[in-house]
Amino acid sequence: MAVPRPAKMIFENLTGRIIVAPTTPENLWETTLKKFGGGDPGHLAGHVIQVKVTGAKDRVRNILPRAAGAGAELRAEGGAPGRDGGAAGPSLLIKCTVPHGTMLVFSNTFGAIIVGDLEGELQANLDGRTSLRAGRLSRARLVLKGSSTAWLAAVEGEADLLTQEGGRIVLDGNLKVLRAAAEDQSAVEVLGPVDRLEARVEGSGFVHLKDAVRVAHYDVRGTGYLRIAEAKILVTGHRGGAAKVDVLRRPFIVPVSRAGAKRHATPG
Repeated sequence: MAVPRPAKMIFENLTGRIIVAPTTPENLWETTLKKFGGGDPGHLAGHVIQVKVTGAKDRVRNILPRAAGAGAELRAEGGAPGRDGGAAGPSLLIKCTVPHGTMLVFSNTFGAIIVGDLEGELQANLDGRTSLRAGRLSRARLVLKGSSTAWLAAVEGEADLLTQEGGRIVLDGNLKVLRAAAEDQSAVEVLGPVDRLEARVEGSGFVHLKDAVRVAHYDVRGTGYLRIAEAKILVTGHRGGAAKVDVLRRPFIVPVSRAGAKRHATPG
């Protein structure tokens, strides 16, 4: 399947193991090269989506890739999926390659999702016992419910994260903007630095920033807990009920010799 750049790939109504990697000249299938007349592999890698689905025949034939706008979609027909079977079934293995920078969208998907270093945007709305692991991304927008988990190795840009009902997200990278919300018994853990943080914690949710944050604003309620390793410039927000907010290193003002001049510093 050939698509224009930039492309979007949608995965919907699926159950099983899904592996997505960048299309490269080295991993172009022989059937792909034949289909496009042996064209330049470098050019093809930037425009081709490859999909292979293996598993029970009656379930495989219900899954059809098709063009969708400026990209493609892969979805199961014939009913909603479930953790123990459903339309796609737990025995399916889906391998897919997409052009570098492709946006990925996962919706109503159960099982294990593995995404390579695409350096594009990732959107996922996951429920139930679903795990997601991803490499380098330019942006992430995740909603996790139930016992779903997500590990994002490197987000270089913006992230919008919501966890509910026990979901857990761990991410690394250099974030310009992070909007993180944890509800019920859910958790968000951030390993890398953040320029601007907007955090919302409710119930017994937990948001943990393990590196420096330049500017942070928070709303923490119930028995929620927000923990920030270091604030470089400013931290503001609202804390209600039995909620807890810890900022281990805060900015403070140190007077200097010139009259009226001040500079910001942190304890060192």
